Amino acid sequence: MHCCCVCVSAARRGVLLSPARRDPKERKVTMGIGELFLVGLSLSMDAFAVSICKGLSVRRLKLSHAILCGVYFGGFQALMPTLGYFLGGTFSGLIQDVGYWLAFILLALL
Repeated sequence: MHCCCVCVSAARRGVLLSPARRDPKERKVTMGIGELFLVGLSLSMDAFAVSICKGLSVRRLKLSHAILCGVYFGGFQALMPTLGYFLGGTFSGLIQDVGYWLAFILLALL
């Protein structure tokens, strides 16, 4: 079965990441330690790749430049998941019925 079909059918059934942690009263899926670890790992790999490219592009490195880059990277890596969490909680009621179609479209575009 194709990956998009699996994700769409899983989203339609409400089984996103952790079917055992689904709360039937609130219709809410929570993230466990494994999912949090994977999000943290992916964010750190992204920041590492960008910092390697940024370091290769600098001819002369200064301490202030390194600190400023670290603050920007750390700030945005903390801001984006937090923003996604709050926006996802806010708009979840609006897209709950068509969420599986949005997931299908996004995965098909990738």
